[in-house]
Amino acid sequence: MLQAHQYQLRQGHRRVSARSILAHFGFEFSDDYRLGCGHYSKVYKGYFKEAQRTFAIKVTDLESVSEKFKQKFLPRELRVWRELDHPNLVYLYNDFQWSDYQFVVMELAVGGDLLSFLQKSGPVSETTCHNWMLQIVAALDYLHRKGIAHRDLKLENVLLCENGVIKVTDYGFSKQSSDLSSTFCGSRSYSSPEILLGIAYDMFKSDIWSLGVTAFIMITNTMPFHEDLPNQQIVDSQRKRRYKYPSWLNITKQCRTAIDALLTYQPAFRPNIFECAKLEWFAQDSASLWCGGRRAGVGVMGQVRGR
Repeated sequence: MLQAHQYQLRQGHRRVSARSILAHFGFEFSDDYRLGCGHYSKVYKGYFKEAQRTFAIKVTDLESVSEKFKQKFLPRELRVWRELDHPNLVYLYNDFQWSDYQFVVMELAVGGDLLSFLQKSGPVSETTCHNWMLQIVAALDYLHRKGIAHRDLKLENVLLCENGVIKVTDYGFSKQSSDLSSTFCGSRSYSSPEILLGIAYDMFKSDIWSLGVTAFIMITNTMPFHEDLPNQQIVDSQRKRRYKYPSWLNITKQCRTAIDALLTYQPAFRPNIFECAKLEWFAQDSASLWCGGRRAGVGVMGQVRGR
């Protein structure tokens, strides 16, 4: 049946669209169904009739990506993602391959990503930054306890949901290993000094550096370091702490101390995720971490794979 149906989808040498395939499975789309577009994938918003719920669907065109991506990065991302279950991580309901597309059905973040939010609204208050950072720390704490480094933490990969709930997403570079890495991955703006220097690095400590950059941008709406410079010049700025807090910025000493700690140049002296939680700025209100039960709809979405 599968082979016959795939033939029908490709009959007449016309390639069926990803949206048509999703419609076949029962998804409905409104005019604003496009949520975003990345290097390898597009994200749609679709209403699944049987679940009576709207989901985000990540679609990867397997004909447009490299063999290395198909054979290494995509399987690793899905393998990691399927094992994750935390209220501050975007939940994967189902993934399946059909025709030449890989589909990932995940929960919808109605507020979009934090970079888009800051571009529209400007920097957030320390209170908001603190609340969001607590949730990101909770997500990283969960990942790191499972031995998983995210390796691409940035504002574009942090999503805003209802009631101020924050969720980390995109596990394309995530890796479960305790070994040092020598792979350059992630975004230069968020990269730790050791990554930019091209030396073997602790993936978990590099996540902490990215966490510090994320916090700095939240409250200033500026990058701490200029990404258009050569790597060595960026590293020099990182080592000499040349990032500057704007004169208009009114934040507490505890906030600055926490960000400065996350942006410690030497990874050996940079806190790990467990030590981050003990920093005064984070420790003073850890009870505000959001937690809740698993989202409904997992069983219904399982029917998609079974068809």
